[in-house]
Amino acid sequence: MIDKRTGKVYGIPLGETEDSVTPYESGAECFADGAELDDNERLAFYPNSRLVISRNCEGEKVNETTGKQLITYYVNIWDEKTKTFKLKKVQQSKLVKVDYSQF
Repeated sequence: MIDKRTGKVYGIPLGETEDSVTPYESGAECFADGAELDDNERLAFYPNSRLVISRNCEGEKVNETTGKQLITYYVNIWDEKTKTFKLKKVQQSKLVKVDYSQF
């Protein structure tokens, strides 16, 4: 993120896992009810908002045709005073089943 008044660059929270891997580095696809979620929705923000919402998916393959996936959303708000993002809410969705035979 770039401050248009000063030109200073700030890092954006991308929903890193405990291993500090971002959803972009992991290459993990996100699925919900067997349908792939849009990659463009991994990071959501609007120009006139201080919120940045990121999504990360962690998957576990159970067998050749079935897997489980936990989709986690991170809601961060920009604090103009400290010039940092503050994590306000993490919402973890239910586990979803993935049929690997479709892909």
